[in-house]
Amino acid sequence: MTGYLDSTDTKPSCVINYDYTRFLCESNKYNRTFIKTLLHLVPWSFSSDDEKKERCFPSEEFAKIASQSLSSLNSDVSNLIMLIELARVRHIHQLNIMLPYSLDEKELAKIIKHTEAQLQQFSEDREYLQVTLM
Repeated sequence: MTGYLDSTDTKPSCVINYDYTRFLCESNKYNRTFIKTLLHLVPWSFSSDDEKKERCFPSEEFAKIASQSLSSLNSDVSNLIMLIELARVRHIHQLNIMLPYSLDEKELAKIIKHTEAQLQQFSEDREYLQVTLM
């Protein structure tokens, strides 16, 4: 995952790459108990002040927040909507989401309806969804 600030415009904009495929692989590694599943559904954040002071790249920070908010129990479309809303709250202007497969028209329409974001799907070396937030 990479993140960088692109200052080609007069306003700096943040562009983040997020590997959703990696999230899916990592989420399937863990045995789920009822309590773990319940805690995973609610994005709890227990961190000390020292952890908050630690600086990291925007992509690393976004990945940490996303891992607390996404769930393998949700549909991919629901998780992608959550990712886009997290990006909006974090003032990320472009989010590139690496996917294990391409989305169909119904899935794209549902995401656009819920997020009002501009979406472009690419199938180059691998599938990814480019999300532009206004």
